[in-house]
Amino acid sequence: MRSKASSPAASGGGNVPYLKCRCDGWNEQGDALEVADGIVTLKTLARHVAGKHDLQATFMPRPLLGEAGSGMHVHQRLGWSLVDEDGQVSEQGRAFLAGQLAHGRALTALAAPTVNSYKRLHSGPEAPSSAVWAYVNRGALVRLSPNHEGGPTFEFRASDPSANPYLLFAGLLAAGADGMISELELPPAFEEELGGFDPASMDSARSEPLPRELDDALDALLTDDVLVDTFDTQLLSRLVDGRRAEASSYRAQVTSWEIEQYLDEA
Repeated sequence: MRSKASSPAASGGGNVPYLKCRCDGWNEQGDALEVADGIVTLKTLARHVAGKHDLQATFMPRPLLGEAGSGMHVHQRLGWSLVDEDGQVSEQGRAFLAGQLAHGRALTALAAPTVNSYKRLHSGPEAPSSAVWAYVNRGALVRLSPNHEGGPTFEFRASDPSANPYLLFAGLLAAGADGMISELELPPAFEEELGGFDPASMDSARSEPLPRELDDALDALLTDDVLVDTFDTQLLSRLVDGRRAEASSYRAQVTSWEIEQYLDEA
């Protein structure tokens, strides 16, 4: 949240007064549609109330240079137990989770749908970077949270507040359902080493890195038959075309960083 009377410097920071806060948002359990409605309502109300006080509420994935970005982690609890009596992921849960990992790169286009989203992903040990799951690892795409709001959940960590929750939740459910239908095998959990998660140390046979740019995520989405079949053709076409245009416009920009870095070098 920042003062509307101030404008950020070109570097993204400057002396603009910002207030960062954590908002758990919509904690009540409900179906996917109810939760999506709650997210949209929350963002609308936050902007309205902030404006009343001459402030601006932003849900931009990474508005500040050198600061952590804004995530929108999705805790998923299904109609059956995600864990067994020993605290391990149940058979159905393993297949569901395997489906989300298998479609992880394509899901990123729905979870992180702006060029700014990719300044958050891969940005540090707490931002997802690879399609792995874990119990503790903060760099994993999905974590098993053993006791969130009274029970275990699958925490999908790649999404940020710029995501359309209706499309994201539909994609997550379709990916998980495909894992169950196809009886996909869940790879072992990948936990971080002491000192932080290092994606470079990973066995490439066990995981795939998440896209580093929006165009890469859109390419993954268009080649994912399950997710393509999930959405209306015209809707998906407009979504991809619109985001491609944004990415193209972004690439055409000449930033102050480039001027400072290269003006005297060429």
